[in-house]
Amino acid sequence: DSPFRFPKFFGDGYLTLPFTRNGYKEFSVLVEFRPEQISGVLLFGHANNSHISDFFALLLRDSHLVFRFDCGSGIGEIISHEPIKLMQWNYVLIRRHKWHASMVINNSSVTSGKSKGNFTHINFCKNVYLGGLSTPNESLVGTSLNFQGCVKGLSLNGQPVDLRTKMFAGHALESKNIGDCSSQVCRMIKCVNGGSCYENDIDKFVCLCPLGTNGVFCEKKIRLNTPRFTSLSYLQFIGLQRNVLSYTEIDLLFQPFNETGLILYNGYSKTGIGDYISIFMLDGYVVYSFDLGTGSLTLKSKEKVELGRWHVVWAVRTGREGFLKVDDQQMLEGVTSGAFTQLTLTLDLYIGGHRNFDEITQKIQARKSFEGCIQKLSINKRQMKLIEEAKTGINVKNCEHMCDKHPCLNGGKCVPDKDNYECSCLLGYSGTNCNHNLIDQLKNPYFTGKSYLLFMDPDITQLTSGDRMNLTITFRTVSEAGMLLWISNDDVSEYSDFLAIGIKNGHLFVTFNLGSGEITMFNNHSKVNDGSKHTLTLQRYQKSASMNVDFMYLVKGYSEGPMTQLTTHGSLYIGGMDDITFKTFYKFHSGFIGCISDLSFLPTRRVNLIAEADEGFNIKECD
Repeated sequence: DSPFRFPKFFGDGYLTLPFTRNGYKEFSVLVEFRPEQISGVLLFGHANNSHISDFFALLLRDSHLVFRFDCGSGIGEIISHEPIKLMQWNYVLIRRHKWHASMVINNSSVTSGKSKGNFTHINFCKNVYLGGLSTPNESLVGTSLNFQGCVKGLSLNGQPVDLRTKMFAGHALESKNIGDCSSQVCRMIKCVNGGSCYENDIDKFVCLCPLGTNGVFCEKKIRLNTPRFTSLSYLQFIGLQRNVLSYTEIDLLFQPFNETGLILYNGYSKTGIGDYISIFMLDGYVVYSFDLGTGSLTLKSKEKVELGRWHVVWAVRTGREGFLKVDDQQMLEGVTSGAFTQLTLTLDLYIGGHRNFDEITQKIQARKSFEGCIQKLSINKRQMKLIEEAKTGINVKNCEHMCDKHPCLNGGKCVPDKDNYECSCLLGYSGTNCNHNLIDQLKNPYFTGKSYLLFMDPDITQLTSGDRMNLTITFRTVSEAGMLLWISNDDVSEYSDFLAIGIKNGHLFVTFNLGSGEITMFNNHSKVNDGSKHTLTLQRYQKSASMNVDFMYLVKGYSEGPMTQLTTHGSLYIGGMDDITFKTFYKFHSGFIGCISDLSFLPTRRVNLIAEADEGFNIKECD
């Protein structure tokens, strides 16, 4: 078995490779090689053990490349006009269509020819041999010698061939007396800051730089914002595991610079067998693929996406059904084969590439890293923090963006929006670049839908806990939906205690969980998105609760189960929060838009929304 990506041939060895079975009418061969002798068989394929008919042979003969082939009615031969270069890298491209063939060497002119007779097909049923044969037949092949030298690239019918044997995740079926052509250049290279040297070609190297470092030798420290991936990049995260069993929704905003590359992959096993989910670029198209264990589904965009432009991808699976929408293109859908409906992913999630492409399924045709930028990635409505949440990463650079110039002042956060940006301003500041000081002006907060106030003082947050609560909140809005209030533990789960107040379809609702079941109360008597001031009074004693809107409409609710206390020791959010959909378990999809003029816990505690907030973003003064 041969582990060598760049095999060396000594004149008495070869690699056995499988050949595509659909090459009987036409095929192409691309080889990059460095010869050490002027004659020898480089590549041979045939139809039967006698080698008498239906074969092709690519060989060196007296420093010239020769392509011989027979479709069953006579041998044709093409000889290069120019000699190849000994001890230097050469490449040859062979194309055959029926009995016609052409050969191009090192960007020289095309040499053409044809086989004899009228037969047009070569009925391949045997393997292909790279580097020679056990006993070359000179009268058939054209030489009695095998190739001596190195090969660093081979493509058959446009598909790259991994020249390692199958034991090392390559394509070769068998090897005989194969050496290594690598120059071992990494023995002389020292990568710093935890980087490691990788031979990406026979005599070339690249330092694999850990997250936050860059440079030829990883010598530069960088602060990452929006990740840009190059040919050997990736980010590695905790995998999706059993969190996407029945439903998976992926929202992606990306900018490609190369037509092919792996964008996202999460698998079940390092052998590539079993469940997986993936998004990748292939020849300019966006491809979405997953397997639930009994058969894969692959959806490919109808149109290519333009390189250097931002594109939006929405990829969803519900059970066995899959959906893909790219930009404004037609939505695609399909169904996997088999009976399995759940997706189980035990390995880590990779974004922008993979640490070892031998570990991903062969069903993924993109066998290299994505080249481009990924600005946003959400999985099941949770937006990932691509830099902060990564377990590790290699060769990730910064995507050039206006945020690199730090345009947001006074502690504001720069949020990329394709080629533009938006500033998220700290409490007390507003404006395009957070350049307006509102500290002395803010009295009644206005929320934009991307705003929130955060309270962490136990003197305030504990007023919602226990077996009773009495609060009022006064507001005005013209928006049909939004979150007014949320409190829970900081390590909240879907079944934890929480209390939420919001607006849906213009109506107020309250929902809470004491630990034994969720209860929701809707005020369907009147809408509150008329721009007028409205007041909600919410009371709870043990399992009983009531909500009163404008002191007129009373709605009652009762929590089933034994629990009587609301246990929340976390943070109180007013008007919204980051990752609102995910953190509220899909109860809210947007923050509140409008003014909140009062929040009080009766009988005596009125909260000063501006002065007592521990944190706030994008708060303006209410007109």
